[in-house]
Amino acid sequence: MSQISADQVARWMLDQLQAEGVLYQVTAIDGIEARFGAAYTCLNANGNIGIAPAVLKAFRQLTAASVVWERSGRFWRWREAHDPSGRQLA
Repeated sequence: MSQISADQVARWMLDQLQAEGVLYQVTAIDGIEARFGAAYTCLNANGNIGIAPAVLKAFRQLTAASVVWERSGRFWRWREAHDPSGRQLA
């Protein structure tokens, strides 16, 4: 069995976003754990399960200009023309 990379996990996240139009953090975490294992998740500063930093970095690199993070809804979505610059929205 080959070693899975953070890039492969990020690519899976992008595939999910393309299929659904949005990717909720909780859905991504559940899918990552089920498909790739807990090695690609982590505990954040608040003690909640999050996505491993290496995976998030790879996902940002894949989607830098095309995706934004909606902090209030805890999901990623495609950038729209009216969105302000930057990656994170309130």
